Amino acid sequence: MKRLALAGGLAAAAVLVLVVITGQGGALTAAVPAALAAMAIVASWPPPGRAAARGRAVLLLLLLPTLLHFHAGGGRISGDGVSYYVYVRSLARDADLDFTNEYTHYGLIDREDIAVPTRTGLRRSIFAVGPALVWMPFFAAGEAVARAAALLGAAPDLSGYGPYHVNAVALGSLLLGFAAVLLMYAVAVRHFEAGVALLAAAAVWLATFLYWYMVQQPTMSHAPSAFGAALAVWLWDRDRERRTPAGFLLLGLVVGLAMCLRWQNALLGVLPVLDLVAARSAGLRRMALGAAALAAGALLGAFPQMAAWHVLYGEWVLLDPPHGADFLRLGRPFVLETLFSTRHGVLSWTPVLWLGYLGLGPLLRTRRDLALPLLIPAVAMTYVNMCSGDWWAGGSFSNRRFDSLLPVLAPGVAASIEWLAALVARRPALVPVALALAA
Repeated sequence: MKRLALAGGLAAAAVLVLVVITGQGGALTAAVPAALAAMAIVASWPPPGRAAARGRAVLLLLLLPTLLHFHAGGGRISGDGVSYYVYVRSLARDADLDFTNEYTHYGLIDREDIAVPTRTGLRRSIFAVGPALVWMPFFAAGEAVARAAALLGAAPDLSGYGPYHVNAVALGSLLLGFAAVLLMYAVAVRHFEAGVALLAAAAVWLATFLYWYMVQQPTMSHAPSAFGAALAVWLWDRDRERRTPAGFLLLGLVVGLAMCLRWQNALLGVLPVLDLVAARSAGLRRMALGAAALAAGALLGAFPQMAAWHVLYGEWVLLDPPHGADFLRLGRPFVLETLFSTRHGVLSWTPVLWLGYLGLGPLLRTRRDLALPLLIPAVAMTYVNMCSGDWWAGGSFSNRRFDSLLPVLAPGVAASIEWLAALVARRPALVPVALALAA
């Protein structure tokens, strides 16, 4: 029975994906396969002894209304999303990084920062190449659906600018964001009860800017970046006690790829470095092998971005951000503005992240081996974001540059939930008091 439910659920999910990519119909059209998929999830519900699997099933159920919202009322390309999309279209269609035709299509070719070619004769881009790399399979899926529609007598836009390709790439970002949620849940459930881990993952997903960049501005880098960071944290946490040189190579590769998605993700490399330092008692030879494997993996993972810089700017490594030397001023942090300003201050716009930061305290007391390493990238990434010339992150929803921090702060959110639950159990009278104050 469960196998039949699984097969039916996969078929319903495939239909839902086709509806989203083709853009046909409204919410009701997508609701039918979504409802069938939900019925399949419920029919194959894990037994009581598998609490972690039940949490994943709840998250899958929450994905379905997210897909309906995305299909019927979500965004596609806007803002900086255009500058990320031109990468995938240029790589897939033209097999190059000459954005002249893409910029012309989107009316950007005469913009002051783009009009003058770089030293290599190409148009500049200040954005990362990584999102295009992880979007390529989704672009290919859009191409396949468009070709199939053409064979059936439709007239889809096959240029790479049309709705089939854009919808598929945007859906890819949504799914990558959801994969980040699953990875954050997987890390949390290793260290907390499944109910606490589920609440933490749902809070980071639904009560932060992540949902917005999965549904409303999916062709920006933030959902893929959250995925890359979450994958790095998950892999780091999984094998900490028994990581071999091959494991360090793989982790370095993932960190390097995460850096291609958003450059500040390179700071996650501090996690395996700390493991190497902590394992120095195992011998210098083993430590040197791990360090060499980590460096080789990171270099290989970061190579696509280095190659893109070389093509666009003639340099393998940029000493200053392509935005300009003054874009990042590490000696001039905007501390209060970045955290508390009404202009996209991360804690004023996204209060749930208070739980993430403050939760590092109880996490240090109860799970010190997890908290201490995470504390360093949490502080470092926060500080780097404070030092940006436009600390408000332009036309951001909340402060989108904290996407890489979501997997780092998720265990802190879980620790806060655990602490609050224990407090309520000891003093239940605090609940009506808190509700009255909130009202």
